[in-house]
Amino acid sequence: SVQLPGFHKLPKTSIALREATKRGIEIDSNGRVFGLCRVHHWCGNDPVREHIARVDLAHMLIFLREGERTVPLSDNEFLYPVKQASLSDLGWVAGQFALFSSWSKYDGPTSVGAGEPSVHQGNSASSQ
Repeated sequence: SVQLPGFHKLPKTSIALREATKRGIEIDSNGRVFGLCRVHHWCGNDPVREHIARVDLAHMLIFLREGERTVPLSDNEFLYPVKQASLSDLGWVAGQFALFSSWSKYDGPTSVGAGEPSVHQGNSASSQ
């Protein structure tokens, strides 16, 4: 098993973690752990047949509020109000994945583990 940076305990069960790790994982040179998660485009108007996205597993679990972190988020770190994960065996619902992707890039945690922070802190309007 692999220790996920920033976590001392992973969730006992997690559809998100199962989905993102079933194709294997990648560990980058900074120790960040990535998986491949299927994104479910349920609307027939989406011209997407299959969408597989590379996701930072620590960021995903923080966004979905799963697992126990070694260091809690600071008061100035922003989280979207996610009531529950929108994942199933079909993948991560595209709308919630889009929120996660934006959050991970602009507003995500800066203290999740190994190496330099992989995202910016602050809201997306002020970090561009």
